[in-house]
Amino acid sequence: MDLPTEPYIPQDRKLPVKLERDLILDSVVEIRFVPSVPSEEVQTKIFEAIYKDFPFSMEVTVPPVEMRAVEPFKYSVTTLLHNKEFSIGFGRSSIVFNCMNGYKGWKSFSEFIKKYVRHFYSVGLFSQIIRVGLRYVNFFPNRTDLSQHIMLEIKFNNFQKYTSLHTSLSLQLKKGDCQFTLTVHDTALVNGIPGSVLDIDVTKAGPGDASFEDVCSQIEQLHHEEKDLFINILHPDFLQTLGPSY
Repeated sequence: MDLPTEPYIPQDRKLPVKLERDLILDSVVEIRFVPSVPSEEVQTKIFEAIYKDFPFSMEVTVPPVEMRAVEPFKYSVTTLLHNKEFSIGFGRSSIVFNCMNGYKGWKSFSEFIKKYVRHFYSVGLFSQIIRVGLRYVNFFPNRTDLSQHIMLEIKFNNFQKYTSLHTSLSLQLKKGDCQFTLTVHDTALVNGIPGSVLDIDVTKAGPGDASFEDVCSQIEQLHHEEKDLFINILHPDFLQTLGPSY
């Protein structure tokens, strides 16, 4: 798809309700916390609270014990349980929510997260909330030129002899109290299929003694911010090829 020769003038863009093409390869919500129980009891407490709903387990790569004492490895997931639809991974200072076998849509995913966050509050797991994060990895199959269709222009001065083949970039961004890591890979291989990846990770520091309502509000805010960046980083003409509905 060729982009228009006339420059695009940025303006406020309406967020679509959904895209016809499902591009979400991975979706993650993470809560980092200070436990209200001794650290060696955290995983047992979480396991006992959810194992009946999540009868299956998966192996995870666990850093060595000495590394788990320092950041960022202290927040590593060491146990992962699932029910073939959703999963909950956890360690001594973090809980990670994910979808299994494809994305379920934000309504179902957020309801699942809120249900178990409420449960963890009810059993007195959290002393303080350190950080809430949300990450979506989007995969564009059979396309290796995503960087040519985003609202970010990279220019090389005095390098007329060179032309860009493929781009891989990572940007750290800030908006209000949210921090973003935006990553674009023109060339990636997923299940043997070539394509491009747009990875957006957005985090927000917790207010410490956050209530259940505070955490849920933060998760909703992060989802809105991720979606806003995803839509606004794509050129409007390219976005139309994904089948947005408003």
